[in-house]
Amino acid sequence: MPAPTRLRVKGMSCDGCARAVTRAVMSVEGVERAEVSLGEGWASYEGSAEPEAVADAIEDVGFEAIPPGDELGDELGDKPGN
Repeated sequence: MPAPTRLRVKGMSCDGCARAVTRAVMSVEGVERAEVSLGEGWASYEGSAEPEAVADAIEDVGFEAIPPGDELGDELGDKPGN
C-alpha cells in the first residue's frame, strides 16, 4: 500500500473538531484508514481517494484543508509520505 497522504487542516480547536474531521475523511470513497492530529493540525489517510476529494470533505464540515502539492502545504512539509 502506498504511503499515507497528509493534508494540513486549519481551524480545529478541540477533540470534537478532530472527530468531525476524521468522520469527514472516512466518508470519502477510497479512504481505508484515517488519522487526525489536533495538536499538529493535520489529517492523513490511506487508500485510493484523491487528496482534493478529501480536502473537499473536510471543508464541507467547516475546516480549511490544504492538500499536498499546494504551495502552503509544501511550505509546511506536507508532501505525500511526510
